[in-house]
Amino acid sequence: WTFASTTVASHQVMYRWKGLPEGVTLYDEAGNEVVPTVPESIPGLVNNQSYDIDTTMPGTVVYTHDEYGNKNASYTLGAWNDPGNGKMGNADIIVNGVWTSAEITVPTHHITYEWKNAPTGKYAQTLPTDTKVYKHNAPYAVDAKYINGYTVSTHDEYGNVNGSYTFGGWDTAAGTITSDLIIKGTWTFASTTVASHQVMYRWK
Repeated sequence: WTFASTTVASHQVMYRWKGLPEGVTLYDEAGNEVVPTVPESIPGLVNNQSYDIDTTMPGTVVYTHDEYGNKNASYTLGAWNDPGNGKMGNADIIVNGVWTSAEITVPTHHITYEWKNAPTGKYAQTLPTDTKVYKHNAPYAVDAKYINGYTVSTHDEYGNVNGSYTFGGWDTAAGTITSDLIIKGTWTFASTTVASHQVMYRWK
């Protein structure tokens, strides 16, 4: 008898997935940058040989962020689809996974202004308004017209200054918005004594 060995063909299990966005930075729950990587292939498997597929990756969630660092979408890896059901056949096996995306609504905020003791009547001033809708963590600026020391003078019927309203400035500085914001200020009125004079007659 003559024995001749036969090389048994071996194959591998490979992983593939789809559904992750390309060309964007991804983050974990804590905000750390991550780069998801498919599990390593399982090489050297022969026909009818059993194998175990990865169990650590399904359920993984990653996020994209907007320009202010807010989560604006999530991507969750579903269960692996293993066409071999854990047993190698006569060809390489590709185990597939799908990342499912879900939009995340980014909170928005508004800015309003309030003041008290403001000038009235013909001396009334226009309270600033801010109609912008701010995304969470967006930068904002504060009205620059009514600064600390801004003054409105009042006059008597002869055009003499008889008082002044002075604005004390806003109670909030420019910054990053994390909630609806009310920016407040106060006017202070101070009267001014108008100098008086007299008309005198003389004759000779």
